[in-house]
Amino acid sequence: MFGFKKSVTPDQFGEAVLYYANDFIMPDASRSLGARFENYDASKGWVPVFQANSVSIPTVKLYHLFYTHAVLQTHFKSFSLTHRQAMTRGAMANIADKPAAYDFGKTFNDLEAAFSDQYKFDPSVAPLHNPEARPMPGVPAAKYLINSFVLPNMKNRQAFINDFHGFSSTVCATIATVHRATERLLTKVKIVG
Repeated sequence: MFGFKKSVTPDQFGEAVLYYANDFIMPDASRSLGARFENYDASKGWVPVFQANSVSIPTVKLYHLFYTHAVLQTHFKSFSLTHRQAMTRGAMANIADKPAAYDFGKTFNDLEAAFSDQYKFDPSVAPLHNPEARPMPGVPAAKYLINSFVLPNMKNRQAFINDFHGFSSTVCATIATVHRATERLLTKVKIVG
């Protein structure tokens, strides 16, 4: 047989990417949030780390939403704005129990503004960058996560700023995982619409 590819809409493609990558996105999200606590020990999982540092599970779940959205939308930047929005929406639509604090449209628009240097970051976040010479696509997403989630929700917010390189490296690694899931899917499907 000639190996015909199945046709999927951008929404379906986004949902499939999340399905393939979610087992990696969630642990990365937890690590990016929990590794900024002093003397953390995640040997028994991240929940005890969050509990020991008074971070509620609903707060962690909200962070997971923001993190997932940010890494997916960042990776989907290689597609047109219309496809990027549909792919991100398709992925995020299948996550149950979204808290009211998560607004897809606002998050999408804010990230687009961050990508184009139009987002108004807090003065403590605006100058953050990775010291490496090459640009890293996850840096705007990492700055956005700190600005929109960490500053208003985390007592140890300064640790994220002080270790921006470590935090943004985790975000970039997750984006690379999403990239691998996307490449794998593109061998099996073609996006139509």
